[in-house]
Amino acid sequence: MPPARRGGGADRKGESMGGPNRRDESTIRVSNLPQTMSETDLQDLCRPFGNIDRIFLAKDRYVWV
Repeated sequence: MPPARRGGGADRKGESMGGPNRRDESTIRVSNLPQTMSETDLQDLCRPFGNIDRIFLAKDRYVWV
């Protein structure tokens, strides 16, 4: 439903998703990494592009050889 049709009509100010405590953040996904890649390696690879708050490196439980 467009904001103008929500309660209060078009004169209502915009709302921010997540409320006042929401941080400004971005997420990127990097794929096709080698199985030997560590979180530290990934952080070193991405550091030149800006601050890194959190890294999650998904690993396959079953490594097919």
